[in-house]
Amino acid sequence: MEELEFIFDRLIDRQNICGLKKEAQEISKFIKQKQNILLYAPRNFGKTSLVKNIIIPDFQKTHKNSFVFFADLMGVKDLASINLRLNNALAVSLKESFPVTSIFSNIGKYFQNLQPTIGFDQAGQASFSIASAPQNKEKNIGDIFQTINQLNQDYPCLIVIDEFQDISFVEEAESLFRNAFQQISNLSIIVLGSKRHLLKNIFAMPDSPLANWGKDINIDPIDYEEYYDYIVERFEQKGLKIDFELSKYIQDEMQRVPESINMLCYEIYQNYKNQEIDAEIVQEMSEQLIDSKRKRFETLLSVMSIAEEKVAIQIADNDANLKPQSKEFCQKVNLTARSVKLNIDKLMNQGLIDFEEGKYYICDPLFRFYLRKYRVG
Repeated sequence: MEELEFIFDRLIDRQNICGLKKEAQEISKFIKQKQNILLYAPRNFGKTSLVKNIIIPDFQKTHKNSFVFFADLMGVKDLASINLRLNNALAVSLKESFPVTSIFSNIGKYFQNLQPTIGFDQAGQASFSIASAPQNKEKNIGDIFQTINQLNQDYPCLIVIDEFQDISFVEEAESLFRNAFQQISNLSIIVLGSKRHLLKNIFAMPDSPLANWGKDINIDPIDYEEYYDYIVERFEQKGLKIDFELSKYIQDEMQRVPESINMLCYEIYQNYKNQEIDAEIVQEMSEQLIDSKRKRFETLLSVMSIAEEKVAIQIADNDANLKPQSKEFCQKVNLTARSVKLNIDKLMNQGLIDFEEGKYYICDPLFRFYLRKYRVG
Protein backbone atom coordinates (compact mmCIF):
# COMPACT_ATOMS: atom_id res chain seq x y z
CA MET A 1 0.00 0.00 0.00
CA GLU A 2 1.31 3.44 -0.93
CA GLU A 3 2.26 5.80 1.88
CA LEU A 4 -0.46 8.31 2.67
CA GLU A 5 0.73 11.91 2.50
CA PHE A 6 0.08 15.43 3.72
CA ILE A 7 0.04 17.14 0.32
CA PHE A 8 0.32 20.88 -0.36
CA ASP A 9 1.68 23.17 -3.10
CA ARG A 10 0.30 20.82 -5.75
CA LEU A 11 -2.93 19.11 -6.69
CA ILE A 12 -4.01 16.46 -4.20
CA ASP A 13 -4.62 12.98 -5.60
CA ARG A 14 -7.81 11.08 -4.87
CA GLN A 15 -6.53 8.97 -1.97
CA ASN A 16 -5.10 12.00 -0.16
CA ILE A 17 -8.07 14.37 -0.49
CA CYS A 18 -9.76 14.88 2.85
CA GLY A 19 -13.55 15.06 2.76
CA LEU A 20 -15.40 16.62 -0.21
CA LYS A 21 -17.43 13.45 -0.85
CA LYS A 22 -20.74 15.30 -0.55
CA GLU A 23 -19.57 18.02 -2.93
CA ALA A 24 -18.29 15.43 -5.42
CA GLN A 25 -21.63 13.64 -5.41
CA GLU A 26 -23.53 16.89 -5.88
CA ILE A 27 -21.34 18.00 -8.79
CA SER A 28 -21.65 14.60 -10.47
CA LYS A 29 -25.42 14.77 -10.11
CA PHE A 30 -25.58 18.18 -11.79
CA ILE A 31 -23.28 17.03 -14.60
CA LYS A 32 -25.63 14.12 -15.31
CA GLN A 33 -28.48 16.63 -15.44
CA LYS A 34 -26.44 18.86 -17.84
CA GLN A 35 -26.66 21.70 -15.31
CA ASN A 36 -24.16 24.55 -15.01
CA ILE A 37 -22.28 24.77 -11.71
CA LEU A 38 -20.67 27.59 -9.73
CA LEU A 39 -18.23 25.97 -7.29
CA TYR A 40 -16.97 28.31 -4.57
CA ALA A 41 -14.31 27.83 -1.91
CA PRO A 42 -11.59 30.06 -0.51
CA ARG A 43 -8.08 29.52 -1.89
CA ASN A 44 -6.38 26.28 -0.83
CA PHE A 45 -9.60 24.49 0.12
CA GLY A 46 -9.09 21.79 -2.52
CA LYS A 47 -11.67 22.74 -5.13
CA THR A 48 -9.27 22.44 -8.09
CA SER A 49 -7.97 19.09 -6.80
CA LEU A 50 -11.56 17.90 -6.40
CA VAL A 51 -12.44 18.79 -9.99
CA LYS A 52 -9.21 17.73 -11.70
CA ASN A 53 -8.53 14.54 -9.75
CA ILE A 54 -12.04 13.25 -9.03
CA ILE A 55 -14.76 14.92 -11.13
CA ILE A 56 -12.93 14.96 -14.47
CA PRO A 57 -11.52 11.39 -14.25
CA ASP A 58 -14.97 10.09 -13.25
CA PHE A 59 -16.54 11.93 -16.19
CA GLN A 60 -13.96 10.49 -18.57
CA LYS A 61 -14.46 7.00 -17.17
CA THR A 62 -18.22 7.26 -17.62
CA HIS A 63 -18.02 8.91 -21.05
CA LYS A 64 -15.64 7.19 -23.44
CA ASN A 65 -14.05 9.35 -26.17
CA SER A 66 -15.00 12.48 -24.24
CA PHE A 67 -13.51 15.96 -24.35
CA VAL A 68 -12.79 18.06 -21.25
CA PHE A 69 -11.93 21.73 -21.66
CA PHE A 70 -10.04 23.16 -18.67
CA ALA A 71 -8.94 26.81 -18.46
CA ASP A 72 -7.47 28.87 -15.61
CA LEU A 73 -8.20 32.60 -15.71
CA MET A 74 -6.27 33.66 -12.61
CA GLY A 75 -4.75 37.11 -13.08
CA VAL A 76 -6.17 37.91 -16.52
CA LYS A 77 -5.78 41.62 -17.24
CA ASP A 78 -7.63 42.27 -20.50
CA LEU A 79 -9.54 40.58 -23.31
CA ALA A 80 -6.31 39.72 -25.10
CA SER A 81 -5.04 37.75 -22.09
CA ILE A 82 -8.41 35.99 -21.74
CA ASN A 83 -8.35 35.02 -25.41
CA LEU A 84 -4.79 33.74 -25.12
CA ARG A 85 -5.64 31.64 -22.04
CA LEU A 86 -8.67 30.13 -23.76
CA ASN A 87 -6.76 29.41 -26.99
CA ASN A 88 -3.92 27.73 -25.11
CA ALA A 89 -6.39 25.82 -22.94
CA LEU A 90 -8.22 24.53 -25.99
CA ALA A 91 -4.97 23.36 -27.59
CA VAL A 92 -3.85 21.58 -24.40
CA SER A 93 -7.30 20.08 -23.76
CA LEU A 94 -7.57 18.74 -27.30
CA LYS A 95 -4.11 17.22 -27.11
CA GLU A 96 -4.96 15.54 -23.79
CA SER A 97 -8.23 14.16 -25.17
CA PHE A 98 -7.29 13.07 -28.70
CA PRO A 99 -4.19 12.00 -30.66
CA VAL A 100 -2.77 15.05 -32.48
CA THR A 101 -3.15 13.45 -35.91
CA SER A 102 -6.83 12.70 -35.32
CA ILE A 103 -7.49 16.34 -34.42
CA PHE A 104 -6.94 17.27 -38.05
CA SER A 105 -8.36 14.16 -39.70
CA ASN A 106 -11.46 13.70 -37.52
CA ILE A 107 -12.04 16.93 -35.62
CA GLY A 108 -10.91 19.64 -38.04
CA LYS A 109 -14.48 20.07 -39.29
CA TYR A 110 -15.43 21.65 -35.96
CA PHE A 111 -12.97 24.53 -36.33
CA GLN A 112 -15.13 26.92 -38.31
CA ASN A 113 -13.73 30.15 -36.88
CA LEU A 114 -10.40 28.92 -35.56
CA GLN A 115 -7.09 28.12 -37.24
CA PRO A 116 -5.28 25.08 -35.80
CA THR A 117 -1.62 24.80 -36.76
CA ILE A 118 0.43 21.62 -36.46
CA GLY A 119 4.14 21.61 -35.68
CA PHE A 120 6.84 19.61 -33.95
CA ASP A 121 8.67 20.26 -30.68
CA GLN A 122 12.40 19.76 -30.07
CA ALA A 123 11.85 16.10 -29.26
CA GLY A 124 10.10 15.59 -32.59
CA GLN A 125 6.67 15.15 -31.00
CA ALA A 126 3.69 16.53 -32.89
CA SER A 127 2.21 19.66 -31.35
CA PHE A 128 -0.23 22.31 -32.39
CA SER A 129 -1.59 25.72 -31.49
CA ILE A 130 -4.89 27.45 -32.09
CA ALA A 131 -5.72 31.01 -33.09
CA SER A 132 -8.77 32.85 -34.33
CA ALA A 133 -9.16 33.45 -38.00
CA PRO A 134 -7.96 37.03 -38.63
CA GLN A 135 -11.43 38.34 -39.40
CA ASN A 136 -12.81 36.88 -36.16
CA LYS A 137 -10.31 38.06 -33.56
CA GLU A 138 -12.85 40.09 -31.64
CA LYS A 139 -15.12 37.04 -31.41
CA ASN A 140 -12.50 34.73 -29.95
CA ILE A 141 -14.31 33.89 -26.68
CA GLY A 142 -17.43 32.94 -28.59
CA ASP A 143 -15.43 30.95 -31.14
CA ILE A 144 -13.93 28.75 -28.43
CA PHE A 145 -17.28 27.81 -26.94
CA GLN A 146 -18.94 27.44 -30.32
CA THR A 147 -16.25 24.92 -31.23
CA ILE A 148 -16.81 22.98 -27.99
CA ASN A 149 -20.57 23.02 -28.52
CA GLN A 150 -20.08 21.54 -31.99
CA LEU A 151 -17.70 18.91 -30.61
CA ASN A 152 -20.35 17.97 -28.07
CA GLN A 153 -22.59 16.74 -30.88
CA ASP A 154 -20.29 13.75 -31.36
CA TYR A 155 -18.08 13.67 -28.25
CA PRO A 156 -19.41 14.11 -24.68
CA CYS A 157 -17.93 17.38 -23.41
CA LEU A 158 -17.36 19.06 -20.07
CA ILE A 159 -16.18 22.66 -19.59
CA VAL A 160 -14.24 23.74 -16.49
CA ILE A 161 -13.03 27.31 -15.87
CA ASP A 162 -10.93 27.99 -12.78
CA GLU A 163 -10.55 31.35 -10.95
CA PHE A 164 -13.36 32.76 -13.06
CA GLN A 165 -13.88 35.78 -10.79
CA ASP A 166 -10.83 37.54 -12.24
CA ILE A 167 -12.78 38.39 -15.40
CA SER A 168 -14.53 41.05 -13.27
CA PHE A 169 -11.43 43.24 -13.75
CA VAL A 170 -11.80 43.12 -17.55
CA GLU A 171 -14.26 45.45 -19.24
CA GLU A 172 -16.94 43.66 -21.30
CA ALA A 173 -15.70 40.20 -20.27
CA GLU A 174 -18.84 39.28 -18.32
CA SER A 175 -21.11 40.11 -21.28
CA LEU A 176 -18.89 38.19 -23.69
CA PHE A 177 -18.92 35.11 -21.46
CA ARG A 178 -22.68 35.37 -21.06
CA ASN A 179 -23.08 35.36 -24.83
CA ALA A 180 -20.64 32.47 -25.14
CA PHE A 181 -22.33 30.40 -22.42
CA GLN A 182 -25.69 30.92 -24.11
CA GLN A 183 -24.35 29.05 -27.14
CA ILE A 184 -23.79 25.96 -25.04
CA SER A 185 -26.46 23.28 -24.78
CA ASN A 186 -26.65 19.72 -23.53
CA LEU A 187 -23.47 19.85 -21.47
CA SER A 188 -22.26 21.21 -18.13
CA ILE A 189 -20.02 24.21 -17.49
CA ILE A 190 -18.26 24.23 -14.11
CA VAL A 191 -17.02 27.63 -12.97
CA LEU A 192 -14.64 27.70 -9.99
CA GLY A 193 -13.99 30.79 -7.87
CA SER A 194 -12.18 31.77 -4.69
CA LYS A 195 -13.05 35.44 -4.11
CA ARG A 196 -16.56 35.62 -2.73
CA HIS A 197 -17.07 39.37 -3.11
CA LEU A 198 -16.18 39.29 -6.83
CA LEU A 199 -18.31 36.21 -7.50
CA LYS A 200 -21.24 37.97 -5.82
CA ASN A 201 -20.84 40.90 -8.19
CA ILE A 202 -20.77 38.58 -11.20
CA PHE A 203 -23.50 36.09 -10.32
CA ALA A 204 -25.75 37.62 -7.64
CA MET A 205 -26.26 41.26 -8.60
CA PRO A 206 -29.53 41.60 -10.56
CA ASP A 207 -28.02 43.83 -13.24
CA SER A 208 -25.02 41.58 -13.92
CA PRO A 209 -24.89 39.78 -17.30
CA LEU A 210 -24.44 36.42 -15.52
CA ALA A 211 -26.95 37.03 -12.72
CA ASN A 212 -28.50 33.78 -11.40
CA TRP A 213 -26.36 31.63 -13.71
CA GLY A 214 -25.74 28.04 -12.62
CA LYS A 215 -26.25 25.95 -9.49
CA ASP A 216 -24.26 27.04 -6.43
CA ILE A 217 -22.03 24.60 -4.54
CA ASN A 218 -19.95 25.86 -1.61
CA ILE A 219 -17.08 23.93 -0.08
CA ASP A 220 -17.37 24.39 3.68
CA PRO A 221 -14.66 23.66 6.26
CA ILE A 222 -14.09 19.94 6.68
CA ASP A 223 -15.67 18.36 9.74
CA TYR A 224 -13.29 18.32 12.74
CA GLU A 225 -13.72 14.59 13.32
CA GLU A 226 -13.13 13.74 9.68
CA TYR A 227 -9.93 15.77 9.56
CA TYR A 228 -8.81 14.22 12.85
CA ASP A 229 -9.20 10.74 11.34
CA TYR A 230 -7.25 11.92 8.27
CA ILE A 231 -4.37 13.19 10.45
CA VAL A 232 -4.33 10.10 12.67
CA GLU A 233 -4.24 7.75 9.66
CA ARG A 234 -1.08 9.47 8.36
CA PHE A 235 0.62 9.94 11.71
CA GLU A 236 0.22 6.22 12.49
CA GLN A 237 2.63 5.45 9.64
CA LYS A 238 5.44 6.89 11.82
CA GLY A 239 4.11 5.83 15.18
CA LEU A 240 2.80 9.31 16.02
CA LYS A 241 -0.24 9.87 18.21
CA ILE A 242 -2.36 12.98 18.65
CA ASP A 243 -5.56 13.54 20.61
CA PHE A 244 -8.69 15.06 19.14
CA GLU A 245 -8.52 18.35 21.04
CA LEU A 246 -4.99 19.09 19.83
CA SER A 247 -5.95 18.25 16.24
CA LYS A 248 -8.92 20.60 16.60
CA TYR A 249 -6.55 23.29 17.89
CA ILE A 250 -4.32 22.81 14.81
CA GLN A 251 -7.34 23.07 12.51
CA ASP A 252 -8.56 26.25 14.20
CA GLU A 253 -5.12 27.89 14.26
CA MET A 254 -4.79 27.17 10.55
CA GLN A 255 -8.26 28.71 10.05
CA ARG A 256 -9.45 25.28 8.87
CA VAL A 257 -7.63 25.80 5.55
CA PRO A 258 -6.70 22.27 4.35
CA GLU A 259 -3.43 23.26 2.68
CA SER A 260 -2.18 25.09 5.78
CA ILE A 261 -3.23 22.22 8.06
CA ASN A 262 -1.35 19.80 5.81
CA MET A 263 1.74 22.01 5.81
CA LEU A 264 1.91 22.06 9.60
CA CYS A 265 1.17 18.34 9.92
CA TYR A 266 3.86 17.63 7.31
CA GLU A 267 6.41 19.51 9.44
CA ILE A 268 5.45 17.41 12.44
CA TYR A 269 5.50 14.21 10.38
CA GLN A 270 9.00 14.91 9.03
CA ASN A 271 10.55 15.83 12.37
CA TYR A 272 9.07 13.33 14.84
CA LYS A 273 8.28 9.63 15.14
CA ASN A 274 7.06 7.11 17.72
CA GLN A 275 5.69 9.59 20.24
CA GLU A 276 2.67 11.56 21.40
CA ILE A 277 2.34 14.99 19.82
CA ASP A 278 1.76 17.75 22.37
CA ALA A 279 1.09 21.50 22.25
CA GLU A 280 4.79 22.31 22.64
CA ILE A 281 5.65 20.35 19.51
CA VAL A 282 2.86 22.03 17.57
CA GLN A 283 4.12 25.45 18.65
CA GLU A 284 7.71 24.59 17.73
CA MET A 285 6.75 23.31 14.29
CA SER A 286 4.49 26.31 13.68
CA GLU A 287 7.39 28.66 14.41
CA GLN A 288 9.68 26.63 12.14
CA LEU A 289 7.13 26.71 9.32
CA ILE A 290 6.58 30.47 9.60
CA ASP A 291 10.31 31.18 9.67
CA SER A 292 10.84 29.02 6.59
CA LYS A 293 8.49 31.35 4.71
CA ARG A 294 9.79 34.59 6.19
CA LYS A 295 11.60 35.82 3.06
CA ARG A 296 8.53 35.08 0.93
CA PHE A 297 6.32 37.11 3.26
CA GLU A 298 8.84 39.94 3.37
CA THR A 299 8.81 40.02 -0.43
CA LEU A 300 5.01 40.18 -0.36
CA LEU A 301 5.09 43.11 2.04
CA SER A 302 7.70 44.89 -0.08
CA VAL A 303 5.26 45.20 -3.00
CA MET A 304 2.40 46.39 -0.80
CA SER A 305 1.86 50.09 -0.21
CA ILE A 306 2.48 51.46 3.27
CA ALA A 307 -1.27 51.93 3.73
CA GLU A 308 -2.05 48.38 2.59
CA GLU A 309 0.56 47.01 4.99
CA LYS A 310 -0.84 49.01 7.92
CA VAL A 311 -4.36 47.74 7.25
CA ALA A 312 -3.21 44.11 6.83
CA ILE A 313 -1.22 44.22 10.07
CA GLN A 314 -4.14 45.63 12.00
CA ILE A 315 -6.51 42.99 10.61
CA ALA A 316 -3.98 40.29 11.55
CA ASP A 317 -4.00 41.56 15.13
CA ASN A 318 -7.05 39.63 16.27
CA ASP A 319 -6.65 40.89 19.84
CA ALA A 320 -7.72 44.35 18.68
CA ASN A 321 -10.94 42.98 17.13
CA LEU A 322 -11.81 46.40 15.75
CA LYS A 323 -14.15 47.14 12.88
CA PRO A 324 -12.32 48.72 9.94
CA GLN A 325 -13.35 52.35 9.38
CA SER A 326 -14.13 52.68 13.09
CA LYS A 327 -12.50 55.65 14.78
CA GLU A 328 -10.13 53.48 16.82
CA PHE A 329 -9.06 51.39 13.81
CA CYS A 330 -8.38 54.53 11.75
CA GLN A 331 -6.32 55.98 14.58
CA LYS A 332 -4.21 52.83 14.86
CA VAL A 333 -3.36 52.84 11.15
CA ASN A 334 -3.29 56.63 10.88
CA LEU A 335 -5.60 56.63 7.86
CA THR A 336 -8.98 58.14 7.05
CA ALA A 337 -12.04 55.88 6.94
CA ARG A 338 -12.19 56.35 3.16
CA SER A 339 -8.54 55.32 2.77
CA VAL A 340 -9.10 52.26 4.97
CA LYS A 341 -12.02 51.20 2.76
CA LEU A 342 -10.01 51.68 -0.44
CA ASN A 343 -7.12 49.61 0.88
CA ILE A 344 -9.41 46.87 2.17
CA ASP A 345 -10.93 46.64 -1.32
CA LYS A 346 -7.44 46.34 -2.83
CA LEU A 347 -6.41 43.61 -0.38
CA MET A 348 -9.62 41.68 -1.03
CA ASN A 349 -9.18 41.92 -4.81
CA GLN A 350 -5.64 40.56 -4.38
CA GLY A 351 -7.00 37.64 -2.36
CA LEU A 352 -5.02 38.63 0.76
CA ILE A 353 -8.00 39.26 3.02
CA ASP A 354 -11.62 38.18 3.08
CA PHE A 355 -14.79 38.87 5.06
CA GLU A 356 -16.90 36.32 6.91
CA GLU A 357 -19.25 36.33 9.89
CA GLY A 358 -18.96 40.09 10.26
CA LYS A 359 -15.17 40.13 10.39
CA TYR A 360 -12.24 40.68 8.01
CA TYR A 361 -9.38 38.18 8.22
CA ILE A 362 -6.05 37.36 6.56
CA CYS A 363 -6.68 34.52 4.08
CA ASP A 364 -3.34 32.79 4.56
CA PRO A 365 -3.08 31.74 8.23
CA LEU A 366 0.71 31.47 7.97
CA PHE A 367 0.94 35.06 6.72
CA ARG A 368 -1.32 36.07 9.60
CA PHE A 369 1.04 34.38 12.08
CA TYR A 370 4.01 36.06 10.43
CA LEU A 371 2.41 39.50 10.74
CA ARG A 372 1.50 38.88 14.37
CA LYS A 373 5.03 37.68 15.17
CA TYR A 374 7.08 40.27 13.27
CA ARG A 375 4.83 43.26 12.59
CA VAL A 376 2.20 43.64 15.31
CA GLY A 377 3.41 46.07 17.95
